Amino acid sequence: MPSRRISVPPRRHYPPRPETPPPAYSEHDEHTATQLDLDTRNVPEPGTPEQLDNPEDTTATPQSAPGRCQSTFCYRAVATGGGGNLSHHHQYCRKHECGAPGCADRREKGGGRTKRFCATHQCRWRGCDDGASRGAAPSSSSSSYCPRHTCAADGCRAPTPDEGFRYCDGHTCRGARCADRRESASRYCAAHKCGAAACARAAVRPRPGSGSGSGQLEFCVGHKCEVDRCRAARRGEGSSSSSSKLCARHECVISDCIARRFEKSQYCGAHKCVTKGCADPQVDDFRHCARHKCRSCERPCIPESGFCRRHKCREARCAQARASGSTWCVKHVCRWEACVEPALRRDGYCGDHTCAAGECFDSVHQVENVTGDYCRSHTCAERGCAQGASRIAYCSDHECQRRTCPNPRLWDDEHGGREHACCKDHTCSHDACYAPSMRSRSFCEDHICPFAEGCTSPRSPNLGSCEAHKCRREPCSAPCNPHSSFCGGHSCARRSCTEGPVEGGRFCERHSCVQLGCAERCGDSGFCKDHVCSWEYGCLSGRSGPDQLYCEPHTCARRGCLERCKGSSAGGLCAAHACRWSPSCVGAPVASGDYCRQHTCTKEGCARASVAEDGSLCARHCCSWSSASACLMPRWKRSGYCEDHTCGEMGCGFARLAGGSYCADHSCRAAKSCTGQAEVGSDYCADHKCGRPNCRLRSVGDTGFCKNHKSLHRSVGSHDLASLQSLRSRSAYGLIDPLVATSFVHTGSPRVKNPRYSARQRQWV
Repeated sequence: MPSRRISVPPRRHYPPRPETPPPAYSEHDEHTATQLDLDTRNVPEPGTPEQLDNPEDTTATPQSAPGRCQSTFCYRAVATGGGGNLSHHHQYCRKHECGAPGCADRREKGGGRTKRFCATHQCRWRGCDDGASRGAAPSSSSSSYCPRHTCAADGCRAPTPDEGFRYCDGHTCRGARCADRRESASRYCAAHKCGAAACARAAVRPRPGSGSGSGQLEFCVGHKCEVDRCRAARRGEGSSSSSSKLCARHECVISDCIARRFEKSQYCGAHKCVTKGCADPQVDDFRHCARHKCRSCERPCIPESGFCRRHKCREARCAQARASGSTWCVKHVCRWEACVEPALRRDGYCGDHTCAAGECFDSVHQVENVTGDYCRSHTCAERGCAQGASRIAYCSDHECQRRTCPNPRLWDDEHGGREHACCKDHTCSHDACYAPSMRSRSFCEDHICPFAEGCTSPRSPNLGSCEAHKCRREPCSAPCNPHSSFCGGHSCARRSCTEGPVEGGRFCERHSCVQLGCAERCGDSGFCKDHVCSWEYGCLSGRSGPDQLYCEPHTCARRGCLERCKGSSAGGLCAAHACRWSPSCVGAPVASGDYCRQHTCTKEGCARASVAEDGSLCARHCCSWSSASACLMPRWKRSGYCEDHTCGEMGCGFARLAGGSYCADHSCRAAKSCTGQAEVGSDYCADHKCGRPNCRLRSVGDTGFCKNHKSLHRSVGSHDLASLQSLRSRSAYGLIDPLVATSFVHTGSPRVKNPRYSARQRQWV
C-alpha cells in the first residue's frame, strides 16, 4: 500500500522590504521647522555676556531644536507655544497633544479614535468628546464634566443623570422623565408640584407644559377633588369628616351640604327630585320638585301631566284632570245626561249611548220615553217604531220587500191600513190578490202568463197562459214553447225543433228513423242506432236484414255468413274465411290451406305461410340465417341454412361466421380478421399454428412456432428459403450474385437467454 504523504508547496521568497522610515514631518511641520531653524540661527551662543547680564531675557536664552513626538509610530515635531516657546516641556505633536490651553499631556484614547483632550481635561461622560469645565490646575469650582453634562445650578458641579437633562439628581424634579428644576423646599418642579399653597407633595397628574404659569394647576391627593376625572381643588381644608372633599363644581349648591352632586344636576341625591331624569330641587318636605308634584294632592304626578294617577284622566294620552264623579275628564266622558262612562271618541258618547249603525257616532234616538239603539237618521221612519232602518228609511218589518224601494208596506187606508208583503206599486194588479208582483210586471207569478219570452198579459180563465200562447194540440192548455205552436209535452224531443211529433212517437217526421215501423230518433244517415250499419269506419247505410248488423257491402261474401268483411274496403270475406297471413289480406285461401296463393309456400305440397310476400318459401324450407336482411334461399341438404351460409367443412351443418367461410368450431381463433380453416385437433389455421408436429398451440410472431417451441426457429435472413429459390429461378444461368445473397443472410449475434446482459458487438466502420 503506498504511503500517504502530504505535499507542501514551497514557500515563496519575497525580496526584503526597504527599511526607509515613514516621513517624520508633514508640510506644515517642515514649514514650522524651517522657521524655528531661522529663529535659532539668530540666538546668541550660550554663555555670552548678554545672557549672563540678563538671565530673565528669554530671547537671549539659547533654545534647543524641537524634538520628535513621543507617541508611538509618530515622527512629527512636538508642538510649541506662541512664538516657538518650549517652556511647557512639550512632548507631543499637535495631533496627540491635549487641546486644553496650557496642557502638554497626551490626548486620551478610546472608542476606536483619538480624543481631543487628555485624561485630566476630558469629560468623564461616556461617549462625550468635549472637554471638562476646569482650568489647567484643578480647583473647587472646576468640574470633571463638560458644561453640557454638568448641573446648571449655581455652585453645583455634579453630573446630569441622563442626556437631555440640565440638572443633577439633587436639583432635578422627581417626576417621571421630567428634566425641569425642583422648586425650593420641594422635590418636584412647578409642573409636578401640588398647586396648593405651602404644599410640597407631588400632584396626582402632571399638567401639560412646564413652569408655574402654563397649563392648569394640579393638586395632590390631599388637596384634589375626590372625583376621578376632576382636577380642581377641594373647597374644604383638612381631613376631618365635616370638611368638604369636593370642588365647587361637584358639590351640592344647598348650603351646609357637602355631598356630591347628582349627574347632570346641581343638587345631591338627598336634595334632588327623585323623578328619573329630573335635575330640579325638591319642594319643602316633599321628594319631588314642583314640576313633578300633583296639582290636587301631595303625590307625584304622571310624566307630561300635572296630576297623579288618582286625579288624572284615565285616557293614556290625556293630561287633563278628571271630571267630578268620574274617572275621565270632560273631553273623554259621555255627553249623555247623568252618564259617567268613557266616550268612544273625544266629545262623544259611550258605547251604550252611541248609534249601533256601522261607523256612526251620533247619540241614540229617544222615542216616547223609550231609548233606542240607533240615532234619528238610522231609526225606522214609522211612528212609534224604535228599530233600526234596514235599507233606506224603514225597518225590516215596515219596509217594502222590493230592493231599493223607499215606500212602506202599510197601505190600503180604506181598510184601516193593512200590512202587505210589498207596497202598492209592487203588489199584483189582480183583484183580491196582495202577492208581490214579478219584476217589471203588473201581476204576480200565479196570475201572469208563463210564456218563456216574457209575456206581460194575465192568464186566461181556466188556462195556464194567455190565449196567444196556448198549445195548439187539443185539449192541452199548457203554454207553447218559444217559436213553436206546441208546448213542451207536444213538441219534437229534438232540441231546437218546433214541429210536432209523429203519431205514437216523440220526434217529428224529419227526426224519426226511416225504417218502416220505427219511431226512434234518427242520426245523420236517417236510421236510428238499432237500424244503421255497425261498420266502425262510419257507414251510413241501413242493415241488410233484421238479424244482421251490417249492410250488404260490408257483410262477408261467403254464403250463409253474416259477419263483417275483413279490411277497410267494402266487399270481401270475413276474418274466418279470408287469408290469415296478415290483417290486411282479403284474398281467398287455396284448397286445404289457410293462406292465399300469394302467401303460401312455393315448395310443392307445402301449405304453410310464406316468409315474405310475392311468393317465397316458408320458415321450414327457407334459410335460417339471422341478420339485418332475411335470406330467402332454400336450405342446403341436412342443414338449416342455404349453401352460402353453411360451414365449408364437409359434413358440418352449422352456420358460417359473419364474413367467414366456416362456423365457430372450424374457424381459426387467432384473430377476427383470419378466415382460414382450423387444423384438425387445433384451434388455429396452418398460418397461425405451431410448425412442430402434434403441437396445437398458436405460433408467436413470425417464428412459425409457439412460445414453447420458438427456439426451433432458425432464420436464414430477411427472407425465407422460398424467396431465395424464387430469386435463383429468376437469375441468369441459375446463379446468385454473392453480394445479393449476403444481403439475405442474417449477420446478427446469436440469440442468448437474456438479451439485456448480452455483450454488444463493436460496429466496424
